[in-house]
Amino acid sequence: MKRSTNVIRPRMRKSWAPIYPAVTVAAFTALTGCSEETEQTEIFEAVRDCIDNNPTISAQCHSGYEDALAQASAVAPKFSSYEDCAYEFGLDTCYRDDDNGWFMPVMAGYMFGRLSGSDRYYARPMFSSSYPGSNYYDEWVSDDGYSFGKKKRKSKFNVAKSFLRTKPVTKTKTLSRGGFGSMSASKSSFGKSSSSRSWGG
Repeated sequence: MKRSTNVIRPRMRKSWAPIYPAVTVAAFTALTGCSEETEQTEIFEAVRDCIDNNPTISAQCHSGYEDALAQASAVAPKFSSYEDCAYEFGLDTCYRDDDNGWFMPVMAGYMFGRLSGSDRYYARPMFSSSYPGSNYYDEWVSDDGYSFGKKKRKSKFNVAKSFLRTKPVTKTKTLSRGGFGSMSASKSSFGKSSSSRSWGG
């Protein structure tokens, strides 16, 4: 894919607990580099939305959803209490992991796209907050805290290719109230903690 200087980039948002400053769009662009190679992606709320947009690859839409769902439990932000999770993501969004005892938000949708120059597709889970007091309220947000703007059934973006690299699953750390925002604010550059996977021929 051609390098672009006019790329829609997600913005990194702080938690509503005012401990860390928000990273502005301008500063974020400076961190990632304006000429970084990009990939076109789409965010869908449901498999049907993906198929409606991509009727010739319905199987890949299904596979992408299942792959993102499998990732979600591993990469979703983890909280030690239901209240802390609800503070970030809303009362009706958090659930308890019976195996480990922590709380995390459900997957709200998934990012999906095709890697340029190949027949491989990638997917990663996306989350959203249902709590009106949250800075992530009704927005698409990745597991590492990058916001992609208002939540819609179908959204299209160009993102830095580094954002799509698979990250290893490391030892899980549970977060306290406001911890998701502070985790996001500690990022030094875009895409270093992404969780997408790809599949195909």
